[in-house]
Amino acid sequence: MRAAFSNALYYPTIEIRDTDWLKTALLFWDSISTIVPEQVKEPYREYDTQYLADINFLRSLTINSDNKSVVAIEEDIIQMMQSTEIGHMIFNPELSKYSYIPW
Repeated sequence: MRAAFSNALYYPTIEIRDTDWLKTALLFWDSISTIVPEQVKEPYREYDTQYLADINFLRSLTINSDNKSVVAIEEDIIQMMQSTEIGHMIFNPELSKYSYIPW
């Protein structure tokens, strides 16, 4: 039986440096995508990621600031970032060492 979702999105980096993670991903997914700004012409520089891109397992989702999907969610993200709940989570270092963004 084929999995309902055969493509995964790797985020937040373009390059995947964890070789063990990549090997495991090969077992579970048909492909992995990363978000790549259009200015980045060669997103994969490591040997493993270059090879996986060459065989079309690792795919770049090229995006720019004029992309319809980016423009469509821009206002929603701005409103979300201005909400008290999100602001408290992001700017409160006591909540989590991973959620704090030092501005």
